[in-house]
Amino acid sequence: MNRISLGIAYLGPALLFALSGVAGAANDASFAIAAYKGNMAEVAEARAILRRIDLVSQPAPRVRAFANRMISDHSLALVQLRAAARVAGVMLPAKLPPPPALPTGGNIGVAYFRAQVADHQKMLALLNGELATGTSPALKTWASNAKPVVVKHLTLARADLAKIRISRSTGSASPIGNAAPMGSAPTASGIAPAASPVASPAAGTQI
Repeated sequence: MNRISLGIAYLGPALLFALSGVAGAANDASFAIAAYKGNMAEVAEARAILRRIDLVSQPAPRVRAFANRMISDHSLALVQLRAAARVAGVMLPAKLPPPPALPTGGNIGVAYFRAQVADHQKMLALLNGELATGTSPALKTWASNAKPVVVKHLTLARADLAKIRISRSTGSASPIGNAAPMGSAPTASGIAPAASPVASPAAGTQI
């Protein structure tokens, strides 16, 4: 598969480097660092796929809407996680490993959503591990608030992947996956996080 570089490159699956050997970690510091890397990777991947869409001049509304949602939700998650990590006394990394280059060829929309399904499955396992065995109240609260949002992302990614595959089978999809977006706003709503010892977002905001 040919590859091109787009600055912040396509990471998919974005969480492979972030969660390798850490899923279900009992250690709070390992959890916080893995979750931080995973959220950073999601934002970078979403920005990369948006640049890819612009590069090939494809509207790809479904991919664009999901990617914008990932930027919004995971950027908020990073703000909240930094606050929780400070309370827990965990030092988060200042620099991440360089991601691989964006692959070309095939259906980029299918590749993106397939990666998103895998990414969010791994993140869900990481959150469940912290909720089961973590000892930091701040980090466990963050994990509890994050879990329903990750579940929502996973549900949306699976639905978008299925719909793009249907579009491809009928010959209506572009190389990016040019299907109509779902009837939801790019920014999630309707999940209010639980009370937290760290700064919590207003009701209706998402990680």
